[in-house]
Amino acid sequence: MTTNHDTYEAPTHGWTCFHCGETFTILSLARNHFGWTIDAEPACRIAQGERKLVGHIRYLEDQIARYLDEDGPKDREMHAMRARHAVELREAEEKGFARGVADMRSHGWRLDEERERPDLYPAHAAAEVN
Repeated sequence: MTTNHDTYEAPTHGWTCFHCGETFTILSLARNHFGWTIDAEPACRIAQGERKLVGHIRYLEDQIARYLDEDGPKDREMHAMRARHAVELREAEEKGFARGVADMRSHGWRLDEERERPDLYPAHAAAEVN
């Protein structure tokens, strides 16, 4: 449940925390203090004066949100792999079908479309054995 930073414009005066009164004019610092989601606990309430700890907590919150959204690097790779597999499977099926049609033609058979419209398939209009 991450938020899109392009959704809201930055206020001219910055963001002020009503818990500690600190004002942030830089978006990254404000996000680090307030958190990435609407229900995140502000940094001043988690560990006052422990910026490194808060930064690590925010990083973990982001990772959990990406995990829940199925938007992590492994999820993206898995979706890409599934897409590649679908393309390769379709290509293999088409190649097998084309091989079967070529084998059929080598034995003198023709497709229904070739029999019905020999004007569209002049290479195979020679003799009908079917």
